[in-house]
Amino acid sequence: MNEKQETAWAVKRQKGRSPFLLRYILSFGIGAALVLTLTDYVFNEDVLYPFIAIRFVVFGVIGFFVANSLWDSREKKYLARTQRKPSKKK
Repeated sequence: MNEKQETAWAVKRQKGRSPFLLRYILSFGIGAALVLTLTDYVFNEDVLYPFIAIRFVVFGVIGFFVANSLWDSREKKYLARTQRKPSKKK
């Protein structure tokens, strides 16, 4: 993590974990479900409505896990960079 990434993460970190997770759930989960549904409609010319609901739930859950692991990864890198141990003096 470089200095620019550190400042960007500090801003996102101040906003909180919940908005971060929600943004990724909506963008990844809902986005993937929409793309898959549109692809299904284009190629099959038919959409089964129960599958739409299932896709939104499944991809929403996947989005949650992706966002959660991304948060943990960035948080670990941020803390490692900001909480460096002082050098030992002899």
